[in-house]
Order: sequence, then C-alpha cells, then structure tokens
Amino acid sequence: MLAKKDINRVTLLDLLSREEYLKILFKKSTTQTTRIMVCTLYADSMPMNFAKSIEITINQQDNLDILPVWDVIKGKWRSFHISNVISVDIVEKQEKKKEKKKKD
Repeated sequence: MLAKKDINRVTLLDLLSREEYLKILFKKSTTQTTRIMVCTLYADSMPMNFAKSIEITINQQDNLDILPVWDVIKGKWRSFHISNVISVDIVEKQEKKKEKKKKD
C-alpha cells in the first residue's frame, strides 16, 4: 500500500504500467465523499478500441493533478485528482472479480 506522502503522478503511472489493477481510495473533488475505484492502464485489461487511446489520454492532460484511468468495474474512462488520493493498493485478480460481483 502506498501512503499519502508517497503518492504522486510519476509513482502512480509507474505502478499502473507494472501492475494489472490498482485500488484507489480518494476523495471526490465535488462532494468530498470517499470513493474506491479499481482501475488500470494495462492495455490487456480493457477493450482493444480503448487500449489504443491510453497514451493520448495520459499525455494530453492540461492539469497534471488529474489522472485518467480505465475503471474496470464501470468499464469506462474515469479520472481523479492525485492530490485527493488517500491510498493505493495493488489488487489481485481474484479480488477484482469479487469487486465486480458486488457491483452486479
């Protein structure tokens, strides 16, 4: 688990490029509610037509505090403010499947 002090854009992008899934605990900017998102930038974990847009999505950001990721539970692009991240955990495949079943 990454602690708040260790979380930054470079660290998150590095983890997202090495690990298949991450569980991000963050505060939503608009409501300040705490949210959990299981996400990835791992091309094999998203539909092919979306996987092709990873580099464009990451590199064309005006605000470097905002990080777009593929939400594996919702099946779409979402983003969060890096400054609002509370913790980051690596998610094992089994845990990801359990999270998805809870959503269904």
